[in-house]
Amino acid sequence: MDPLSALSLAAAVAQFVDYGIKIVSGAREIYGSLAGATSEDQFLETATREMQCVLDKLVAPTSGTPTEEDRLLVPLIAECRTLSAELLALLAKSKATDPKSKFRSTLASMRSKIHEKEKQSLQRRVEQCRVRLEQLLNALSRFVPASPAIPLTGKSILTRRRQIQNKGSFAAPDHLEQHV
Repeated sequence: MDPLSALSLAAAVAQFVDYGIKIVSGAREIYGSLAGATSEDQFLETATREMQCVLDKLVAPTSGTPTEEDRLLVPLIAECRTLSAELLALLAKSKATDPKSKFRSTLASMRSKIHEKEKQSLQRRVEQCRVRLEQLLNALSRFVPASPAIPLTGKSILTRRRQIQNKGSFAAPDHLEQHV
């Protein structure tokens, strides 16, 4: 066997051993968990579910003509929902059906390793979507005067903006006009 072939074989064996160690390590973590997933996957699932709860609160109005904010927010919210649903489905594939079974934990670890690149790609896309949504909500909140009766949240930004548009101008809230 020539030296180059021997080096290639040694590199392949080292890579296989490294992959095996990661599978066994993941299987041990899954076997010891209650959720049937690695701690990284559990954190990712929790964060994604929290994002979905926030998205559920950002609902576009069903009546009236859509505002410019609605035209900006609605497609972005839909994209974030789709991406987060895809990520949760992928995470569900990587969970052990019986976390107390060594065999099922090993299979789950292998599935997690197989889908790792896809999971990372979806995670990046969900994070980019979250950042875009946060930036848009921040930009919209700058143009909405605060009101003590309406706390400044994603849904209230749109509500307060519509109230102002119905009045016809960006009038100062009543509690500020008293001191002017």
